[in-house]
Amino acid sequence: MKLNELVKRLKDVAQKLQSYDETVYMINENLQVGHGEGIYKFSFETYKKEGSKASIPMGRDFFRDEIKGMASPELLKKTPRFTLEPIYDEMHANKLAIIIKSWSETIPQGFIETLGSTLDLPRDVSLISAIRLLDGEIRLTINSVKIRDKV
Repeated sequence: MKLNELVKRLKDVAQKLQSYDETVYMINENLQVGHGEGIYKFSFETYKKEGSKASIPMGRDFFRDEIKGMASPELLKKTPRFTLEPIYDEMHANKLAIIIKSWSETIPQGFIETLGSTLDLPRDVSLISAIRLLDGEIRLTINSVKIRDKV
């Protein structure tokens, strides 16, 4: 998939998600050791949660200020973070939309700010695969990412 096509599809998904305020999504994010020193494989997938709705947390700390509408230059001066622990979370669609929209803005700049890490993208865009980007059901896999030293 070409990078500009991925960005366009991410923007479309984010716009659709904003209208699904009460829909709850399960999020599974994983950063695995890849081939080579300092090389990782990033995978992210979401799907709609079935059944009763529970109290949903605002999301990870990184997105808290942006979700509340208080995005500021301080948000951009955060320290790098990463975790190799899988992240399983629940989130309302409108909050997931903020994350997806953020990706559409950072991916063309060569990095992606995930829930657990800030990652530099590979130069070869063929290593990025978006399997499904429909109605918030997303599968995004990126091979050969590196943890970003500076944000």
